[in-house]
Amino acid sequence: RGRCLYREESSPYLPFTDALEGQIQEKGEEVAHIIGATGLVSKGSETPVGLVALEDTPEKIDLERERNRMFETISDVVRDISREKALVLFLDDLQWADDATLRLLHYLARNITEEKVMIIGAYRPEELKAMDGSGLNELIQRMGQEKLYTSLDIKRLDIESIELMVKDIMNVGELPANFVKKLYDESEGNPYFVEEVVRSLIGEGVMEAFTGGEVHLLLEDMKIPSTIKDVIWRRLGGLDDNATRVIMLASVIGSRFDFDALHKASGLDDMRFLDALDKLIALGLVHEEAREKDEVYKFDHAQVRAVIYDSLTRSRKRLLHKKIGEVIEEQYKNRLDDAVYSLARHFYIGKDREKAFKYILLSAEKATKQFALEEATRYFETSLSILSHLEKTAENRELALDLNLKLGNLLFSQGRFPQALKYYGQALKMSDEMDRKDKKAIAYREMGHAHKYRGEYDEAEGSFEKALEISSKEANAYDIADIHRGLGYVHWRKGEFPDAIQHYHLSISYIDKIGDENLMAVTFTDLGNVYNNKGTLDMAIDYYKRSVRLLEKVGDYSELSRALNNLGDSSLQQENWDGAIEHLEKAVKVSERSGNKHAQSWALFNVAEAYIQKGEFDKAEKALEKSNVLCRVLNEKIALQGVYKNYGLLYRLKKDWDRSIKYYEKAFEVLNEVKVPYETGKRTYELALVYKDMGNPQRAMELMIEALGTFEEVTAKKEIEKVRKELEGLISS
Repeated sequence: RGRCLYREESSPYLPFTDALEGQIQEKGEEVAHIIGATGLVSKGSETPVGLVALEDTPEKIDLERERNRMFETISDVVRDISREKALVLFLDDLQWADDATLRLLHYLARNITEEKVMIIGAYRPEELKAMDGSGLNELIQRMGQEKLYTSLDIKRLDIESIELMVKDIMNVGELPANFVKKLYDESEGNPYFVEEVVRSLIGEGVMEAFTGGEVHLLLEDMKIPSTIKDVIWRRLGGLDDNATRVIMLASVIGSRFDFDALHKASGLDDMRFLDALDKLIALGLVHEEAREKDEVYKFDHAQVRAVIYDSLTRSRKRLLHKKIGEVIEEQYKNRLDDAVYSLARHFYIGKDREKAFKYILLSAEKATKQFALEEATRYFETSLSILSHLEKTAENRELALDLNLKLGNLLFSQGRFPQALKYYGQALKMSDEMDRKDKKAIAYREMGHAHKYRGEYDEAEGSFEKALEISSKEANAYDIADIHRGLGYVHWRKGEFPDAIQHYHLSISYIDKIGDENLMAVTFTDLGNVYNNKGTLDMAIDYYKRSVRLLEKVGDYSELSRALNNLGDSSLQQENWDGAIEHLEKAVKVSERSGNKHAQSWALFNVAEAYIQKGEFDKAEKALEKSNVLCRVLNEKIALQGVYKNYGLLYRLKKDWDRSIKYYEKAFEVLNEVKVPYETGKRTYELALVYKDMGNPQRAMELMIEALGTFEEVTAKKEIEKVRKELEGLISS
């Protein structure tokens, strides 16, 4: 069991950390080490597998890919536990869940469907409706589309259940019917409300349980509060000043609070503090966490803490948060990393800008290392906002420039390209003002990559050219290699194959100087793609094989899956269906191992084509279905049009002409967005074959001529020959 916390900057993945901690420790040092990014790190294991070091290095880290690697490791742990005994994960108060928790929940839901695992996620719909932009709303909608959950609407208790509950609380056999009805009418069947009302009435002496099993009611004195808030205030009404001060401070610290921090913040001597804490425990407002090694206490119910905290004035909140922040800062001075999220929250609400900036920035870095990318983005944005209110020193201006670049890269890694471009643009403007040519080159380069993935190839080319002009003067080999790779991709996608080949070869010459075998392998794959589309298949296969050898040597399974997929695609073009299946099934397995869902989506739709050509339609449809889901989740548009293309092929071979045409038209819709002329030409040619097979040679000829024009524009020699041959056959017939 694990639960999310109310209005707290808690560590990402907290409910999973709570739920799995005991199980992980049983698994031993190695497993605890592996998933340490979530907070489940055993002693001596500070950097788990999948947790990246984020020092300033020229290489780009694929954070999304690293997050998937970590999630896959957690999935493996969950599977292992469930194979020993059935596992139930109960995650409570999901309406307060952070985005990292929701991402992990979605990932697990997708990947444990065949295991003995039940995940129960509880949330209060009334609170969710009141929260703007909750990630849970989006997750519920997405998981509903994927049919990953069953919804259970937990109804309020009926009057008979209320009676049984009160009898249990009071340990009596009978209750007056008029009292039960009054309680039911006021509570509307809310069990927490009922429990609090009864305990409050007992505490006030309004009800007394006697040994005879009867309940004596002073009905004229019995006033049942109308809301949970009123019930809680009624219970708090009997607290003395010291206990009131302690519980107010505790509500500011959070749902859980440390004895020493609360004691120091209260300013009370030992005995007065202990007396106040004992009173809160006796009233059932807080309790000591038995499973914690340290002296940690917790509110009995989130509602108690919420009512107290929400009642504080803004001024009191500000001063108390600042005070608590100072206490925790002193308490954790030798291990600040353990408390950065808490310190960021306290100093931010406490309006201590200098310290808030420090700890929010540290929180952003920590969240990035934990692959809590959405949380990291918010922290970086907040730190940038605070920095704008601090003194405009040279150091702070430099910090602002770096933060804009970091935010751009973080948003880029999440596929949020328009937002990334906004921050790259701000970094570009600042680097101009500060005459920082090195940072200006970086901003242009990253803008080029963002435009590239948006299919804005002219804008991408312009940005890369400007970056190259600056970087050539600075003579940074990695930067120049990366820019030439970017230009190679742009020219490839525009169908300008000679220019693409030239830029990729220039990139290889600079990579050779750096000595980066991994980057060399990736570039070999890219260059193979150009030769593939150009129709020089032997050259393409040679580069793919060179890439595979290097990637197996360096152990980069994510990129290896991409290279294997492209080798399989080459076999498809040679109509070697068995060879294609061999490479592509291996690509699927390697991509699953590495967590590279993008490569997996491509390998799945490609292997589907091989199965279609062999007439194994059931296997093809299963692969296409999996690829379709992945493409939609990842927003992988070029792969998605490949899925549609293969559905079109499948129905063409089944002679279901209408469905075949429908899917090719869907492929064209996607291609109109991403603007890839070579692929557009191929789809046009394939649609022409549909019309040819269905006995409409006129329409087939029109489409063939259109496809030929596209292939001539991009100088795709092999495709030109293929279309001309088909045209000759149509004309002669």
